[in-house]
Amino acid sequence: MCFRWWFLPHNFHCRTNTKKGAKMFPKGNYKKQRVKKGQCLYDNKNCFLCFGENNLERHHIFGNTANRKLSERYGLYTYLCMTCHDNITLNRNMETVLKLKVDGQKRFNFAYPDKDFEKIFKVNYLDRSD
Repeated sequence: MCFRWWFLPHNFHCRTNTKKGAKMFPKGNYKKQRVKKGQCLYDNKNCFLCFGENNLERHHIFGNTANRKLSERYGLYTYLCMTCHDNITLNRNMETVLKLKVDGQKRFNFAYPDKDFEKIFKVNYLDRSD
């Protein structure tokens, strides 16, 4: 016997009246868009900074949420050993970060000459390098 609330239909709580596999509250028909991964523009066999081969971690050159997806799409990620990756991300070694971003922009301009880096990433790192 079903418990009835005054605002719910009679068979709301009864699972016997629903079709097998049907959901009580169906979700919308939308799919999460997957990021298309581009081919990495860097050598994947060793650390980009110290050339070590052990404990490699993936580092997106252009961070934060939006730029990380763009880095994935255009292949602007490199592999760093755990020590170098911690040095960049935790210690905020800004000199090394800027060198990586300048190098990433140069590689982007070489790999995608038909696309404008400044329009996509909204910043130009080649002007900042000394």
